[in-house]
Amino acid sequence: FIVHQSGPWGVGNRLTALISSFLIGFLTDRIVLTTYPDFYRFYDPDGLPNIHFNTYAKQFAADPRFTAEGTSLIVQCDWGLPALLASSNLSQVWEGKHVIYLWCQDYPLPYLLGNAFYSDILRDLFPSLEPFRDFATKILVPSKAMRSAVDKFKKTNFRKHKQMIGIHVRFFKHFPARQVPLSIVYGSFAETLRLRLGLPDRDVGFFIACDSERSRAEIIAQLTVSTGKTKERKHIYFLPGDSLEKHRTFGNPGTEESAHTDLFLLASCDHLIVTFSSSFGQVAAGIGGIPAYSVISAPAEEWPKHGAWVAAGASSEPCPFLMKKVMEQKWHEPWAYRFRTLPTWVHYTQCHEYCC
Repeated sequence: FIVHQSGPWGVGNRLTALISSFLIGFLTDRIVLTTYPDFYRFYDPDGLPNIHFNTYAKQFAADPRFTAEGTSLIVQCDWGLPALLASSNLSQVWEGKHVIYLWCQDYPLPYLLGNAFYSDILRDLFPSLEPFRDFATKILVPSKAMRSAVDKFKKTNFRKHKQMIGIHVRFFKHFPARQVPLSIVYGSFAETLRLRLGLPDRDVGFFIACDSERSRAEIIAQLTVSTGKTKERKHIYFLPGDSLEKHRTFGNPGTEESAHTDLFLLASCDHLIVTFSSSFGQVAAGIGGIPAYSVISAPAEEWPKHGAWVAAGASSEPCPFLMKKVMEQKWHEPWAYRFRTLPTWVHYTQCHEYCC
């Protein structure tokens, strides 16, 4: 078995690790279980058996294969993880380990794409080199209640327009020597995307998932255009309620319900603008198969020149936050060289640039 350990992380990190567990389990011929307590509350994958770890915990406790010393292993999210996944035949490395606990909030699939043992089969199965979407569309199927809530919102709002632009904003992600991107950047870039579509205002809608009511108001103001003496507001939508005043793990706003509803609504858009270092928007892009544009904050020394940078996503794949620093330190390792043969390697190293 490989057990996805659902740590105290946000929705995005939990889901990237879960999807990664399924691919690792597939490659190593292991059954995947999860400690994600709310999985079947929000998801109802067709044909997937009960994968809750607690369902099998008593069986493990009574079976000497699982209780003998050395038969279990915790694989943690540390600087040794990329090299392990990118350069090893995992079945051999884990031989005799009946239970592997994957305690990781990273997205380790790109490391496996560069693994000499698995690269050929992965390239055959996923020629677009976007395995996340293939797994996500089978595993992250919204439950009946979640699908009903999302469909109701889309029917009332999204279906009025030919194109939807989703905006995912995280202003409470603070890092040393980093300036949080300005609200005006998101609004301005969203309007630029609308202009590029060449469609009338009425044919383009905007959906905002934000962790700050003030910032959301600023983006709405930016998307409001002046027409003579009057101002015309664009077609802008967001989940109603005061859920932003409630906070979950790591300062993530809202409730679990609102977070998952936001996630599937973003995944239903045609274009996405997301915040660097936040896996939530990237997971939405992966579920929807939408290459996302990432708004990246400028380093402190660049503050006088730029408030933010915008990087165009080459893929709908989430980014692993360990990768950039690892690539700097392990550039000449054979597995790192194989990783750089991937056409998408730049995409995988750009989204968490604060690691540098």
